[in-house]
Amino acid sequence: MDLQSKYLQTIKNPVKTATLVIILLFTLYRGYAVERPSWTSNDICRLTTENGLAGESAYKIIKDRYGRMWIATSAGVNLFNGVQIAIVPFGGEEGERPMIYDICESPLSGDIYVSTQQGIGCFNREKFLFEPIASCSSKSALLCDSRHLYVSNTKGFHIYEHGQMRTIDVKGDPNVHCMGFGNDSTLWMLTKDALCHYLTFEEQLERREIISLFPNGTNFGSLVASGETFFIGTKNNGLFVYDYSTNEARQVDGIGNVINSLNIDKNGNVCVATDGMGAFLLDGRTAAVISSFKKDEIGSTGLSTNAVYHYFRDLNGNDWFAMSRYGVTYTYSHFPLFHMYRLGSFTTEQLDVRSLYIDGRTRLIGTLSGLYFINENTGVVKHFTSSELGGGNIVTCIEKLDGKYYIGTYDGGLNILDPATMTITTAKFHDWPLHTSILTLKKSPEGELWVGTDIGLAIIAKDLSTHILDNNNAGLPDCRVTGIEFSVDGKIWINGSNGMWLLSSQERFFTQDYFPDDYFHKELYMASTTAADGQLFFGSKRGVFQTNSSMTNYSRLQLPDGIIDESCKALCIDGEGSLWLASEAGLFKWQHNQPDGIQHFGHSEGLGSILISKDGIKHLNDTLWIATSNGLLWTSTKDLNVWLQSYKSRALLYDMLVGDESIDRERHNDINISNRIPLTWNISSQRLRAKVMINDYAKHEGRFFEYRLDSENHWTLLRHDQEMVLDGLMLGMHKLHVRQAGIAGTDTIYAIQVMPSVMAYVELGLLILAISLLLLWLRYHRNARLMIRERDQMADALLEVEEQNENLLNNHMDESIEDRGKVQKYQLLKISDRECEEIADKLHQYIVQQKAYCNSELKREELANALHITPAKLSYVFSQHLKVNYYDYVNHYRLEEFKRLIEEGEYRCYTIQALSERCGFKKSSFFSTFRKVEGMTPMEYLRKKKVKISM
Repeated sequence: MDLQSKYLQTIKNPVKTATLVIILLFTLYRGYAVERPSWTSNDICRLTTENGLAGESAYKIIKDRYGRMWIATSAGVNLFNGVQIAIVPFGGEEGERPMIYDICESPLSGDIYVSTQQGIGCFNREKFLFEPIASCSSKSALLCDSRHLYVSNTKGFHIYEHGQMRTIDVKGDPNVHCMGFGNDSTLWMLTKDALCHYLTFEEQLERREIISLFPNGTNFGSLVASGETFFIGTKNNGLFVYDYSTNEARQVDGIGNVINSLNIDKNGNVCVATDGMGAFLLDGRTAAVISSFKKDEIGSTGLSTNAVYHYFRDLNGNDWFAMSRYGVTYTYSHFPLFHMYRLGSFTTEQLDVRSLYIDGRTRLIGTLSGLYFINENTGVVKHFTSSELGGGNIVTCIEKLDGKYYIGTYDGGLNILDPATMTITTAKFHDWPLHTSILTLKKSPEGELWVGTDIGLAIIAKDLSTHILDNNNAGLPDCRVTGIEFSVDGKIWINGSNGMWLLSSQERFFTQDYFPDDYFHKELYMASTTAADGQLFFGSKRGVFQTNSSMTNYSRLQLPDGIIDESCKALCIDGEGSLWLASEAGLFKWQHNQPDGIQHFGHSEGLGSILISKDGIKHLNDTLWIATSNGLLWTSTKDLNVWLQSYKSRALLYDMLVGDESIDRERHNDINISNRIPLTWNISSQRLRAKVMINDYAKHEGRFFEYRLDSENHWTLLRHDQEMVLDGLMLGMHKLHVRQAGIAGTDTIYAIQVMPSVMAYVELGLLILAISLLLLWLRYHRNARLMIRERDQMADALLEVEEQNENLLNNHMDESIEDRGKVQKYQLLKISDRECEEIADKLHQYIVQQKAYCNSELKREELANALHITPAKLSYVFSQHLKVNYYDYVNHYRLEEFKRLIEEGEYRCYTIQALSERCGFKKSSFFSTFRKVEGMTPMEYLRKKKVKISM
């Protein structure tokens, strides 16, 4: 029989047809029926004067281009970013805080304008205050487009441009009650009796009388336009829908009489704020009520009052309410990544879920107050109470064996649910107490059910026989068994109150002897999971550990600090190999060696509770299940990855301190708009401390953030209340990346510019001056020492000269006699001028070539012998031909050699005295010769030549 025949036969049978329809309806309902949950105190935030609101009554709220909320109150304006709320004063040194009638933003320039009892003001970002720009004698409403600021009041309709206010004739009663933009960005306004259309580019005004369509005495108060349909709020007759094409108006019932404001959200729905009936969200096409918001009679949730001055829904779907006397209430952003499990009218919301078992379309959900059995094919939901579970309230674990479900309870032992009869019986283990607490259930690859309890371990075989493992038969000491894992090579890993024990499949005996000394087997009460490749993961208070079955490769995962403080509640490996971890800080996804390694999920991602049960994470068929204290949640890992790649928001810095000084509101504002942080440098850079937030108006508490500097690959993790600390930065430009943990779409880059401070310049100048003075002093001191040493050497030389003179005086008579003898000898010598010239040339060549002058002990006799002449002839040449004495002649060559060595730079390795001795000088003759020939001392000569040489 083909499929078509089977289908026709089925629909001819009424019973089968009804069953098929019911199954389809339940399936469709589960997939598409989403009911908006009621508010709870965890879903909303209240801003009042107690936590920083300027006035007790709030009149209007707008969101600017930077995602910040501006709140107009009865006593000034507040600027709110989701964490911090600041008061923005209005002009003057006193920082006045007048009543704010209206507030708007220019879509082109981003300027913020306010209307007050003192006139109109514009926000000055640098001064962080509103400066008066125009005076108004009456309460004014404001609107702004890319060209102009529009002002309306009892005196008429006005346009502010170029510092001037000009009035436009509305062709009737000048009192303009309200304004609003149409879809074509043209301006609409309501006067006492007419709807006026102002064409902004043509600067023309069209007027239509409509007061006759409304009850007598109607007082217009607010207006929004959607195409040719107008929602018109009145101050005494409620809300009306006006059709411009047909010129007809109809009243919307059940909204109340006093309409305070109207807005249109991104979906075209109309937000209505009333005085006395709360707020409403209406369908923009049918005017049907989608949602209503009113004061909860209990007072713990919902609005604080039904007197709502302003209501709007932002692009994230947050509802904002400005109220009389009770400030502002807004709903936290929720990104529905995790969905509450529901089936028909049944919901797990507010159930404390402790365990879960998924068997095809069958769900077994263990809670703090019994068990829920759910068959999605038939729509059956059955609750088993504590009394039906043998007195067990807390269902800790669930497993399936031989077609039946084994239900472990904390205080009622092990129960067996037969799905065929929907009856429960109690499993018994020999002499164990009946109400033993069952802490974990795990099915082995061989089909056995291992049972971990508060007093030991038991096994239920495939034939349903039971076996107790204890110290006597398996070496397992008395302990609480909370975790069981089976590795690919047949080992059984047991963990609990005595750490980890290992059972080999060959020996069937528990031991700790297999573990290496530095292993983590002494950790207590660990969560555990096994990956598809056989790797085992164990989590404890100290972190998460990874090992292969043979324990040849094991390590502690390098998770960021702050993820686990008390304990690791649950571990799970998804289909992509990512590790999911639950701790007291919430839910984390960790991808090893990935740039977005750690991701945190909390309240803003739809995780209504971060209290996740032990072993409360399951991954089956691309669906992740989370058992929490506030229901069973689920998400598609595919949808989750799409969200992680597409989510965009902006990270901001707040509570900034530079050095030890707090940054004022003006600098905070400028830094978060310009994304530039100037720091000064003086030996080291100023220390920057700051906290991080995301301006999406989700619940800030419990979030994790991270940052990195410049091109670093490592991200540093921060809790929402932890400070980021940067110091020791080098001069120049640095890039600071901040974001929500693991969410690339929130990455915001701040440019940190480190420049020298004024004091650094002063200190640098003083340092240069001090070094210069030191160098001058050292130079002066060195020259003084050289001069003193030169003086001492000259004095020594003079003493030597005096000694020589004394010796000369003593020998004067002998020398006179010798001179007379020489004269006689010279008279006897027959030397021609030509011969004298030849001897002089030979003498010069010899001295120069042989550098004979370098010999300080050189004698005339040695020169005569070298030239093969008599000493008398040489003396004759010196005295009669060269007209110079022997010593002056030789010292001339020595002096030239000294000057040559100075010019060629060979002085660097010598002192002056050593250099002179190298040239053949003696100390006495060197100084006297230098002064005689050069007319200056050697030091004066060297300074003239700019040569530095020590004495």
